[in-house]
Amino acid sequence: MSNLHTFQFIGGPIDDPSNANALFQELGKAAAAWARLEQQVEAILLHVNKKEFSNELFEVHPVSFTKKLNTLKPWFEKHQALSEYKEAMLEITSKLWGLADERNLYLHSILEGFDVQSKIVVFHRILPKGRDEFKLLRSEVPLERISSFIDVVNLTNRYLWSLSQKLFTPEVVSQLKGE
Repeated sequence: MSNLHTFQFIGGPIDDPSNANALFQELGKAAAAWARLEQQVEAILLHVNKKEFSNELFEVHPVSFTKKLNTLKPWFEKHQALSEYKEAMLEITSKLWGLADERNLYLHSILEGFDVQSKIVVFHRILPKGRDEFKLLRSEVPLERISSFIDVVNLTNRYLWSLSQKLFTPEVVSQLKGE
């Protein structure tokens, strides 16, 4: 059972990256791929979440990724102009929930170790579970899993891009305005 005193707040591959080039290459690609995907979600949200399109659906622009998904979803479920894109967007957002959890593991945990032989990465994190409740988790992840995550993020980004191309048109803006 983990406790706060077992977290490695110094040392590990961050302080000595000499044997972890492959790991840092994959973590860098994971961060860049995720950032691109999240910026596309951001762009879609900025495109549709406007008072002039619907007072009922409009929300103050959220900061966290999960709140962005929660704000985006009703637009596609309820706004007539976006109804033809509803199924595609719901499919994407359902994938994004799981990907966001995995992203949190790789990019919001303490990177404690990397075994060059087995290519196993060790992460340690504190997960808020509710009011004053936390779970301490230690995860051992094969480097291949991080590579697969990158592939799935990039595929999801491409699929989202195919939808974005249809949304970012003057015709859709006119429909959102009710014209």
